[in-house]
Amino acid sequence: MNFTNKKEFFKIMLLVIIGIIATYLVQHIITRVAGSLLQIISVIFILLFSYFIYKKSTASFRALEAGSVITGTSLSSIWLFRIVENNFLDPQEWDFLCFFMHGHVAARGLNFYKPENYSTVLETLILPYTPDNEFITETINIGFLYFPPNIFNFLFLGYFDFNSAHLVWVVLNAVCLSLCIYLAWQLFLRESGIVGFIFTLGLFLTLPGTHTAIGFEHNTFIFMLPMLLAWKYREKPYYGIWLAIGFCLKPMLVILFVYPLLRREWKPLLYSICSLVIISLATVSVLGTETFLTYFIDNPVSRGVPGTFYSEWINQSLLATIIRLTNFDFVGSSPVFHPIFLITSGIISLSSFYFALKLKKKDSNLAFALIVITTLLLYPGSIDSYSPLIIPLIGLIIYYTNSGDLDLRVTFPIILFVYLIMLVNPFISHLTVWLFLTFIALFKTGIIYPGKISLIRFSTN
Repeated sequence: MNFTNKKEFFKIMLLVIIGIIATYLVQHIITRVAGSLLQIISVIFILLFSYFIYKKSTASFRALEAGSVITGTSLSSIWLFRIVENNFLDPQEWDFLCFFMHGHVAARGLNFYKPENYSTVLETLILPYTPDNEFITETINIGFLYFPPNIFNFLFLGYFDFNSAHLVWVVLNAVCLSLCIYLAWQLFLRESGIVGFIFTLGLFLTLPGTHTAIGFEHNTFIFMLPMLLAWKYREKPYYGIWLAIGFCLKPMLVILFVYPLLRREWKPLLYSICSLVIISLATVSVLGTETFLTYFIDNPVSRGVPGTFYSEWINQSLLATIIRLTNFDFVGSSPVFHPIFLITSGIISLSSFYFALKLKKKDSNLAFALIVITTLLLYPGSIDSYSPLIIPLIGLIIYYTNSGDLDLRVTFPIILFVYLIMLVNPFISHLTVWLFLTFIALFKTGIIYPGKISLIRFSTN
């Protein structure tokens, strides 16, 4: 906004304040009349609507819209603060206690792939509650599920008592969330300036998946950070280092290694391999050879994990969705051999990989985005707390809208649907994003030509 005199400045500031007050009053009335769910829905709508019409508005309306965006973002911040506050006042079992247990077993030099070590450590800990049978079955009786370097996620927690570790964990996640917001803004909405940054902040804070991740105190934003760094620096060979770090923080990100393979970028792959070797050697030196080799010889996955890992509602992967819909009995076999899963996962992965291979260098953003959403859909342990991974993909769609490739009448309802359906079924939300990105890739690769479709103006040049 440009101000020619003080009178105009104060007028604009007054309109911003009016926008803030009006939006707050609307939210307050909706909450009193219809409850908090509709309040969340209305905040999402106001946030998206205000941003998308911002550039087409007069200065006065822009001020009102800026006030609405600020208020919507502020309300979301308050909701998240209340979630964090409640977790401190009434600590939850899931998921922080799992991470706390992993850290203490590793910090004591014990083999974290051996369930008996978890039972031993649990008896020595002072906790604010007694773990229930579900926690005993799914954590204590199983042990650590992931690649050895993944333990560095939690090792430091083993040097604190519960309350201190809890505080450190929340602060670390808050820092990573802040950095993720900044990187997403840098990638896609930087040209929109401060309004784009506030909107990016709102995209993160209003997403139902963010509320879930923070409520369960998951490490989503910790492993999302190296993913975004790899995305941002994908034109540089050293982005392979960030891919390796991402994998060592979360195994599901292993699928991202497909990106440099398909794009024939061999230097980043070499960086990744060297980084993985160095990290693995560091893991052996810190934890010992026996623990490291146990993962390959006798890890919990090879012994079998409870069926609830795949069928419980929080698991929003393609596999879990199919298992729930078909009541598939996989006792005595692996659920990944479900015939419907094999067919659908093949279609999704091959389509994404094909477009990632064929898209031109100027469309590398879209290629990377397709690999990310494929990871979210196909990883068997993909839970609802991982939903924030779609926010950069939403940012890419908004970038295409701002650049004129997509019409607002297409993107606004789709993004609104993605956010709202996540309240009910995160998998449908993720699948919608994949379908829309694939739809865009059809135009970008020239398979479909926009022709006279006025709402789509992609160029294949």
